Amino acid sequence: MQNHLRHPRADPGKAHGRQRRPLTLLNCDNVRHNGERFHDGMVEFLQLTGKQAVIDWMAANTTCPNTMVDRITPRPAADLPARIKAQTGIDDKAPVMGRPLSSG
Repeated sequence: MQNHLRHPRADPGKAHGRQRRPLTLLNCDNVRHNGERFHDGMVEFLQLTGKQAVIDWMAANTTCPNTMVDRITPRPAADLPARIKAQTGIDDKAPVMGRPLSSG
């Protein structure tokens, strides 16, 4: 991050001046409170770059909602139907399995 602060590749100040409508900054990281974490990290980064005008614009014109990323695994484990039947008595021919949500 220190290198990015010394040698920025983009100027968020240019983009914020052109934006005329509210903007949703959508984070798809598979962590709890991902929108809040993104927002806080972006504000901290902008503070380090001295971009107070962008921080003010962001507060008035953006949202950073928390999201849930698709947790369904593309191919369930081979033993999943047997485990479901053993636990529920249901003979599920097309079981769906979800990955655990990261709490980090």
